[in-house]
Amino acid sequence: MKTIFISIIIVFFTSIFSTQATSQTPLQLVDSVVLCNGDSIQLGAPPCGFDFFDDFDPDIDSLLWSEIHGMANNNCGAVSLPNAMHFNGAVVRQVTTIALDCRWGGSISFQIKIAATNQAGCETADLGDDVVLEFSNNKFSWITINQYAAGSFPVFTQVTEPIPLFASQTSYFRWRQVMFSGADLDNWAIDDVRMDIGCCDTNCPPYQFQWSPPVGISNTSVSNPFFSPLVSTQYYVTVTSTFGDTIMDSVYIEVENNCCKIPTNLSSTSTPTTATLSWDSVKGSTAYQIQFDTGSMITSSPLLNAFTDSLFVYIDSLDTLSNYSWRVRAICGSDTSLWSTVDSILTPSPTPCAPPKNLNAAKIADSSATLSWDSSTTSIAYTVQVAKNILDSLNSIFITPTSSTTVVANLLPNTLYIWRVKTMCTYKNQLTSQYSEPDTFSTLASGLASLNNRTIDIYPNPSNGAFTIDMPETGYDIAIFNQEGKSIYKKQKCKTRELISIPYLSGGVYIVEATHHGSTFIGKVVLFR
Repeated sequence: MKTIFISIIIVFFTSIFSTQATSQTPLQLVDSVVLCNGDSIQLGAPPCGFDFFDDFDPDIDSLLWSEIHGMANNNCGAVSLPNAMHFNGAVVRQVTTIALDCRWGGSISFQIKIAATNQAGCETADLGDDVVLEFSNNKFSWITINQYAAGSFPVFTQVTEPIPLFASQTSYFRWRQVMFSGADLDNWAIDDVRMDIGCCDTNCPPYQFQWSPPVGISNTSVSNPFFSPLVSTQYYVTVTSTFGDTIMDSVYIEVENNCCKIPTNLSSTSTPTTATLSWDSVKGSTAYQIQFDTGSMITSSPLLNAFTDSLFVYIDSLDTLSNYSWRVRAICGSDTSLWSTVDSILTPSPTPCAPPKNLNAAKIADSSATLSWDSSTTSIAYTVQVAKNILDSLNSIFITPTSSTTVVANLLPNTLYIWRVKTMCTYKNQLTSQYSEPDTFSTLASGLASLNNRTIDIYPNPSNGAFTIDMPETGYDIAIFNQEGKSIYKKQKCKTRELISIPYLSGGVYIVEATHHGSTFIGKVVLFR
């Protein structure tokens, strides 16, 4: 179930003393709302808009007051030490707040003391030397919220008053002593002035709320209930203030049984050349339409305009370090939602792929060889460079295999070749790695059989002239040839493991041939001196 919250702007009346006014409540409800069947919506007052507080410690907060005719001291005591706002002027004794946005209602609380015992700086107020709390929306016309009688507040007493229903976004509050005899007489003080502006508590004091009808509503006596009607319903609310005033408002909630919502929570992840787009499921949807385009806007002819029944799409062949934008809408049978907001993607910079490792030359013949290396998961191909003696671009053979093995042909017999390989990365612009460290191999003399890759085991290899040959079975004849194809050692009917000692040969690469019953196995051994 989806929950929608609508924050309602609040407008008030022009008379706090009307008893049966019928107009907008502090909620200022919209006239009507469209709701999908099965969803809920919250209507009502927004949370507290502003917290006004001054305890006059260490001094008066001048940013909260537009007019000040009092002083911060403890001549008449204080609640929160050390100071209260003390009034002792000879002509004017009042303090006025700045303009406050009070359309959401709320309450005012403060501590007040009107002197009742003679002491220096806190002389007893005479009867009639009362203090009033007043309110105005324009700072010219003032309405009394309450009057606090001299003799009734001999010690600091907390008072709480409701913000009037008709308060505006430029409301002022003024504490004023109506009559007094002069300086150092009829003193009074206030402390810990607080205004909770807005519907700050569950039941939104100082107002009482009553919603009807009680069907499809979470709570009929709170300021902002949840509504989930199954059919279209007109709801009414009556708001009663602590003054006994009542005001009414209403909202019509139209319930649609067949509505297709806009997909939400769009999300995207990207690599240098790919992107995966996803979104939340829409109730009742049968498919989704996705538009994907270059830049920050969707054009009339987007790069991709596709349909899917899943909650994601995968897009490849993108450019690195490029901006893309996309949006999605739901299809619910014959109904289609509006497009979602446009989401944007920046493909990241590619990480260069690593050069291949573990180069190996095998099946070496007089005019060909099989070259291999470790494969890379980020490659689309490789570039192999083969040359005689020196790797230069003019005299090299270049091969571009897609796997990590290739055969190089048309080589010269009995020749030393040097070769290397680099990876072509999977990015669209085909960035490549550095070349690997070079490796070498030598082709056989003309007519000599090719090497089978380790079909017989020779160890240690390289060797100082003494090495062992392991063969599949007994009875093999062994022959060893130099690079020119000349036989330099023979032994017949060997055991499965034969120790060979040829310390008299010079260092180099030698070919070992093992033959038995028409089967021939080829290997090579490297001698060092």
